[in-house]
Amino acid sequence: TANGIDAERAVLHCTMLRTAVRKARTPQILALGGNENDDDDDSTDIDLSNMGLNKDIMRRIASILHESANAYCITSMAFDNNPMAERGARALFGRGAIWIDLMTLSLDNTNIGDAGCKHLFNTIADDNMPELICLGLANVDMEDPGLCALWRAAPKLSQLERLDISNNLFGPNGLVMLSAGQGPLLPSLEELHMGRVSNLTGNVNADRMLSRALLAGRFPKLTKFYFPEGFEGVPRCLKVFFRERSCRRRRK
Repeated sequence: TANGIDAERAVLHCTMLRTAVRKARTPQILALGGNENDDDDDSTDIDLSNMGLNKDIMRRIASILHESANAYCITSMAFDNNPMAERGARALFGRGAIWIDLMTLSLDNTNIGDAGCKHLFNTIADDNMPELICLGLANVDMEDPGLCALWRAAPKLSQLERLDISNNLFGPNGLVMLSAGQGPLLPSLEELHMGRVSNLTGNVNADRMLSRALLAGRFPKLTKFYFPEGFEGVPRCLKVFFRERSCRRRRK
C-alpha cells in the first residue's frame, strides 16, 4: 500500500540520518606515519559516500560536521553519490563555513549544480579551505558560470594537486577566463580530469583555448591531463609543454 511504502521510506530515512550523524560525530582517524604517537601524521576522515543522503539530511547534519571539523581537525571528507542538491551544498559550504584543515574533498555525483558549486567556490575564495590538495567535482551538473567561479577562486587554491571536473555540463564559454590570462593559475596542480564533457567534445574553440592555457603556463606542474575527447591541439601542446619544462629543468 501507499502508506506502507511511505512508512518504509520514513524508516529508511531515519536509519540513514542516524548513521550519518554517528559518522559525522565520530570521524575515522588514520595513522599515515610509522609512529602512532605522532599526531602530525594522522589524517581525520569522514566518508559519507553512497548513503542516499538528500538535501534535508545534509541540512540536519551540517552543523554536526562543522562541529567535528573544529573538534577533530577534519582533513578528508567524501560525499560521493548522494542526492544532496544545492541546498545540501549550501548547508555545508554556505556563508561562514570554515574548513581550515581540509585537504581532500570529494563531491562526485552529487547533483549540486552551478548554485551548489558557487557556495563551495565562495568558501574557497574567502580563504576558508587553505589546505585543499584534492578536489573531486565529477558529474555535479556544473555549467559555465560554475566553472568561471572556480577559476575566480583559483588564487586561493595554491596547494591544489588534483582536480576532477569531468562529466559536467560546461562548454567553451567556461574556458574563456582560463585561456585569457598568463602565468600560473593553479601552480601546484599535477592532475587534471576534464574528460567526458559532451559540450566540449570535438569543439575546435575549446581545443584552442585549452591549448593556449597550457602554453601560457596556467598549470606549470601538470603531469596528467585527461582532456575532452576529439581534441587535436591539446595533445600537441602537451608534448611541447612537457619538452620545454624538461629542458628548463636540465638547464637548472
